[in-house]
Amino acid sequence: MKIKKLYSVCRMVHIYVSTALFSLLIFFCVTGLLLNHLPWISNEGKLTGVKEGSLPKIVTRVFNKDKLPTSALLVIQPYLSQRYKLDELASFDWDKDANELILDYPVPAGYALVIIDTHLLNYSIEYQQANMLSILNDLHKGRHSGAVWSWIIDITAVLVCIFSFTGLIILFQNKKKRQFGLWLTLLGSITPIIIYCLFVPRLSGLL
Repeated sequence: MKIKKLYSVCRMVHIYVSTALFSLLIFFCVTGLLLNHLPWISNEGKLTGVKEGSLPKIVTRVFNKDKLPTSALLVIQPYLSQRYKLDELASFDWDKDANELILDYPVPAGYALVIIDTHLLNYSIEYQQANMLSILNDLHKGRHSGAVWSWIIDITAVLVCIFSFTGLIILFQNKKKRQFGLWLTLLGSITPIIIYCLFVPRLSGLL
């Protein structure tokens, strides 16, 4: 009775997990295919540019030119977020000799580099954004996509594992197809290992 209950639960989980994953699986399959064939992706549609401006007085008041202006970041970041929607600061650098504060805002398939002249109290923003296919490929890799999207990738991976294991458990219920299915499972597991050992370049001769 318990084993029947297990099969019933696995079927339900398998069905609903597969429906929940449908769009994400298609997304990661298509973008994975594109990543494996990068020449298919055109470089057309790339946007680049520079924006310039002067810092508002509320920002300039907090600058301390004798040391790293970390206190200024607390004011600059909200200003850049409100005006240019630059929210995810990856890193910053303070070049005291050049009187420059450099802020790096990477995004999928692009970036914004904010260069602030702490002497003249103005700024320039160099930005670049690639086309949509390049953005989708970076989302596949989780590159500069933020913490929330990283969770999406992790959750998708966990659900795929659940989907796979419940499918295998359901296979055991079908006596007629169980043996053939298990042979296919074994073949599907061993084949990538064999291909890796025989055809994928490695540094084994140097290690």
